[in-house]
Amino acid sequence: MGRRHARVLASRAEFRLVAVMDLETRAATEVAGMYGAETVTRERDAIARADAVVVATPIGAHAPSVRRALADGRHVLVEKPIAATARDAKKLVAVAAANGARLFVGHSERFNPVVRALARLVEPASVVAIALERVGATRGRVGEEGALVNLGVHDLDLAAYLTRSPLSPASCTGERLTVFEERAYVHAVATSGAHIHVRVDQRPAGQTRHRTIALATATHVWHGDLLVPSLARVCRATGARETIPLDTEEPLLAQARAFFAALRGGASDEIATGLDGMRALQAAERARRRLVEAPDSPARRENLAFHAPF
Repeated sequence: MGRRHARVLASRAEFRLVAVMDLETRAATEVAGMYGAETVTRERDAIARADAVVVATPIGAHAPSVRRALADGRHVLVEKPIAATARDAKKLVAVAAANGARLFVGHSERFNPVVRALARLVEPASVVAIALERVGATRGRVGEEGALVNLGVHDLDLAAYLTRSPLSPASCTGERLTVFEERAYVHAVATSGAHIHVRVDQRPAGQTRHRTIALATATHVWHGDLLVPSLARVCRATGARETIPLDTEEPLLAQARAFFAALRGGASDEIATGLDGMRALQAAERARRRLVEAPDSPARRENLAFHAPF
């Protein structure tokens, strides 16, 4: 992700990529050379050269790197999840506030054309249910985290974003092949009353990689494919189906533009804040606790073959 962030930032007139730091110096030198930036070997030197810092390290390194940048008064965009634990995330939000720095989290799926259209066209209070499914081999380093943190935070954040409501996981089933879960199904309830269903699988075992969303209101059901992307609206009363036109802006580029606008005092409700990132991670951790506490049963395993309930 670091390479992708460097490409996007270097392409924008609003930003100037000044330094690239990586523990693998060869990789840092290659990326810096592509975009006219300086290669630095120490994190504190990279922070010192910048007004804003993008952190795209392994998850376990997020908190210390972000903390140091915020403590120096630098604005930060950190890749999701905000930290390895919600406890660390809460501390980061406090450090940002104490030092007058802005903290944002790279929940770039908010900028997926499908999600942007839903956020624009659907009133949050009208949402009665959302079902999100994310299957694919996109994984963190082995043993670093499970499906709920690696993948689930994306969809838990999207559900909270589209309903403008914090989530409370009511139940979670899953499969633990290691110390971490590899597949999980979460049922949560937003404070708005909407029911949220999230299924994630980071070891698809022959399944086709896909990311989908279905959103229901009293009058319509919206079906979106986040990979294609595509979005259709179906009228509950008549069954009439309408294809929704989408924008084509690259999500990471749209996120960078929103990051800049927020730093300049513009609207920042689209980009995920540190508080948003903390809440998504808290929801993932609560779901994991539900999974650990739940007794194994055929019904529990059957829930992993989840389909949208509407």
